[in-house]
Amino acid sequence: MSLLHTDPHIQILMDEGMCGALGLGKGVNYKKALDCFHQAADLGYAPAATRLATMFYFGLGVQVDRIRAKREVTRSLQLGLMPLADSNDSHAWWALGWIHMEGVGVERNYLESHRWLTKAAESGHVGAQNGLALMFSEGKGIPQNDEMALKWWTYAAEKGHVDAQTSLGWCFDLGKGVQQNDQAAVVWYKKAVDQGDSIAQRNLAWMFAEGRGVSQDDKEASRLLLLSSEQGNVTAQVNLGFMYFNARGVNQDQGRACQWWHKAAAAEDEVGQSNLGLSYMQLKELRNEMEGVRWLRSAAERGNVTGAYEEISFLFVGE
Repeated sequence: MSLLHTDPHIQILMDEGMCGALGLGKGVNYKKALDCFHQAADLGYAPAATRLATMFYFGLGVQVDRIRAKREVTRSLQLGLMPLADSNDSHAWWALGWIHMEGVGVERNYLESHRWLTKAAESGHVGAQNGLALMFSEGKGIPQNDEMALKWWTYAAEKGHVDAQTSLGWCFDLGKGVQQNDQAAVVWYKKAVDQGDSIAQRNLAWMFAEGRGVSQDDKEASRLLLLSSEQGNVTAQVNLGFMYFNARGVNQDQGRACQWWHKAAAAEDEVGQSNLGLSYMQLKELRNEMEGVRWLRSAAERGNVTGAYEEISFLFVGE
């Protein structure tokens, strides 16, 4: 018999931890999730240690630490993850699916991942439903299938899984597995935005900027891009820079534009690097040709054609 079924305190900790990690309609709270999973793992519940592993693996509320993630998976296995799976524990099924998908602590095996995630998803496990959708969307070890991805993301999104809500919005946005529908995309993006998801904030900003599914509104687009940028979303930072540079929804402020491009550039985004390099080369108040060439070269090395062209042009034209 699973500890989850015999210890109501562990059940409460896992329920609260899942809400914190996945949103589930209540908003993401990684600090709460970490605390709950730590407690449940310390009480001997193996899947809680795997949940901790995901937090460290992806840097959710903590710094990315792949070594710590592997250590937590090892702890999970030592706590009896396999026997729990044999006792029909859906969290254990999800955990085995995740560690085989990512190859953390075990050899990566997509077929095994698919087997375990399918068992968990069919039992109603929301995290497994999202993971299975991702496997179908990306064709990880199985034939790529947008319709199946849409099916499982819908199940998870309706339960409030924030990543699934964003992904479902993306499906309607691009017509993946379903007829393209801007209004439906906006509905699901808004649900994820309400839970604080940075990708949904960025995507919904684009909808407002382009007037797709909503009335065109640069001010709202800029507001959403700021929320996303403050969470470290690099693409949002690049686009927020454009908004400041071109006075879209905000007062024109080229210095602030460059500040956001610098953040993106430091995160190795080639567009941010190219824009920052061009700004150093072309803006009188920021002119710094050495810095300009440095960032343009870095962008060019990452395949940015503009960066490559501008750097070569400068080198040939000279000062």
